Amino acid sequence: TPTSVTVHPVALFSILDHYLRRGDNQPRVIGTLLGTRTDTEVEVKSAFAVLHSETSEQVAVDMDYHRGVYDLHHKINPKEVIVGWYSTGSNLNTYSALIQNFYTQETTPNPAIHIAINTGVEEGERAGVSAY
Repeated sequence: TPTSVTVHPVALFSILDHYLRRGDNQPRVIGTLLGTRTDTEVEVKSAFAVLHSETSEQVAVDMDYHRGVYDLHHKINPKEVIVGWYSTGSNLNTYSALIQNFYTQETTPNPAIHIAINTGVEEGERAGVSAY
């Protein structure tokens, strides 16, 4: 299990850009984190958005889109692998666990990391980044 997670500014800006471009009916966005890992450290070098929809009854992630974008990225940066996923907002829910399970399959035998970014745009919330 990694004890340190480093997020490069380019990855952080990609996540924030994704959040700013989201649809009006999307409370949060999710995406894939790419980078390198050792036994003790994960270095997130880039990120890309993953299309998804969430309702109170279900969550749907476009896995074909995720795989296609990753394959293109991997051709350019073969040393970067999927290290986990990101979401915006500070609330973890049942769907977060389902998404974590999907990404854990993508990062096996290593656990997938989850970076939650609180954008601070909600009244009374502070901006911040948490890694799990």
